[in-house]
Amino acid sequence: MFKEIPFSTNLLGYASLGAMVTAVICTCLAIGLPYWEYNDVSLASQQNLTNHGLWIYCIKYQPESTSLLDTCGDPLDIATSDGKTDIQAARALVIIALILELAAGVSTVMILFVWKRKYFIHYVAAGLAIAAGFFSMFTLAVYNARIRKDDYDLHVCTTLDIIAWLVAWTSAGFIIYMALVKKQDES
Repeated sequence: MFKEIPFSTNLLGYASLGAMVTAVICTCLAIGLPYWEYNDVSLASQQNLTNHGLWIYCIKYQPESTSLLDTCGDPLDIATSDGKTDIQAARALVIIALILELAAGVSTVMILFVWKRKYFIHYVAAGLAIAAGFFSMFTLAVYNARIRKDDYDLHVCTTLDIIAWLVAWTSAGFIIYMALVKKQDES
């Protein structure tokens, strides 16, 4: 069934590794940037731009005035008690997703260079990548359902989170397909 497909199984491994690296980069950016949501309000000549992330929020005023100073801080400082729990839950979910992505990446490296014919590690790597995708998806669900403010618009970190979860699942698909191709070649 797979014998007529003209590509190397190593190519699938490298594609899977590249996908996991992309997922890790997107997740790291989503964790660190204060761009999960934003609000841009103009009142007369004063413009107020607010960016919120998981770890930091920033409020900038345009034009610069002496009475209003730009400020940044931890979202936990301005959240209610329920809001604090929700922010901490989203932080925990995205950190778990990052750890699972790193573990899937290490497993993929082991598949490529150490255990080329041990199929158990293929399924472990694929399972880790699938779990990482689910945790990224749960992060976005918690953020949108519990943390997001009604009058704010979503920003780039939500897109990075979606990309991370889809790319992690793509990586898992590459790994599973690679295992199937290797098994078919042996028989």
